Amino acid sequence: MQRWLVFGGCALSIALAPLSVAQETFWQTTSGPATYPVQALAVTQDGVIFAGTDGGGVFRSEDGGLTWTPTNQGLTHPYISSLVIDPEGRIFAGTGSLSVGGSGVFRSDDRGETWRAVNTGLRNPHIVCLALDRSSGILYAGTWDLPRNPGGVFRSTDGGQTWTRASNGLKNPYVLSLAVAPNGELYAGTGALRLSGTFGGGVFRSTDQGATWTEISAGMDDVPVTALLVTPQGHVLAGTFNGDIYRLLGRSWVRYFRFDAIVFSLLANAQGHLFAATYGAGVFRSTDGGRTWTEVNAGLNDRNVLSLALKPDDGRLFAGTATGSVFRSVVSTLVE
Repeated sequence: MQRWLVFGGCALSIALAPLSVAQETFWQTTSGPATYPVQALAVTQDGVIFAGTDGGGVFRSEDGGLTWTPTNQGLTHPYISSLVIDPEGRIFAGTGSLSVGGSGVFRSDDRGETWRAVNTGLRNPHIVCLALDRSSGILYAGTWDLPRNPGGVFRSTDGGQTWTRASNGLKNPYVLSLAVAPNGELYAGTGALRLSGTFGGGVFRSTDQGATWTEISAGMDDVPVTALLVTPQGHVLAGTFNGDIYRLLGRSWVRYFRFDAIVFSLLANAQGHLFAATYGAGVFRSTDGGRTWTEVNAGLNDRNVLSLALKPDDGRLFAGTATGSVFRSVVSTLVE
């Protein structure tokens, strides 16, 4: 549970069959990458997979997960909480751990071969999540509030070279998740452990690139929001520590579903089919906008799933787990 409080976002020549509910085996394991929890996954447009681990740094696979190579030159902090790849192919890694803290954001311009810290103006080095506005190129970092380092959201408009704090009105400085809508609206999921021993959290929205924030938590239980997603259709969904799935309707949230596990990651494919990674119950899929969910765990021997990513060219799904494994879907998630 403590680990959660800190972190929360190939080239095989195989004929892929369309996704089928009756498919006996949905997942197959890959070769790694390590024994460290895989807290972040990201895939380039040409199918190279990057896995960020909690203690082992970043690994890369160029063959669909068959083999993994550590790619940590210049990466001085091996605790990776988040990965983002921008349209130019630059890779950003956020670092942070409850036990050892964080070292801010690192960037690679050469597909992970080398890394360098990009932290000018980033007053809080404990990164929990990253998000990219692909229309404007603005990069956002969600941080964990520390005694000498203010938390909240930081913003970079120059590829991470410089950062400014963008948290005016963000009443909860413990940011666990971020999501950007196609129109540039920014959503922040928050949560922290109170001194009373109870958890609290909610969602904030910014319509001016993080300059100001407004809380939009009506209809939602006061619990940490561990995952956020804006679907291709523009719907905003939230996953929580309690296992709830909410959808934003107007200015309030409606609970659609509840899992018996923490929701760590939410993801949508190009057709709008949704996938949820949970800690304890595996992976679930929804084809109706999040109203109902069906587990897709056949072949998944670790149900503690921390991260998800899609291979963009064929819709194959990847899942990172707490035991350091990465699984990939046997078939494409895209339905013909």
